[in-house]
Amino acid sequence: LQDAKQPKLDGPVTMLITGFDANYGFIGNVDRTFYFFTTHEAPRGKVIAVNLDEGLAAARTVIPEGADTILIQENADGVG
Repeated sequence: LQDAKQPKLDGPVTMLITGFDANYGFIGNVDRTFYFFTTHEAPRGKVIAVNLDEGLAAARTVIPEGADTILIQENADGVG
């Protein structure tokens, strides 16, 4: 987007997650790495990092699924 006051909206769209195989909740990003809470292959939840240049197939686990369920509190706008 470059400038928040005059965002550039004609750039390419990068699909990170397609389909409905699990829950994915956007947490935030640092540069081109996006962080998600997901239940993909982790019924109690885990946190993954997805680099825009590598895609979901190359996602790395940041916080693995543990013995307890990870709970995410959502704001009124639905964003965690």
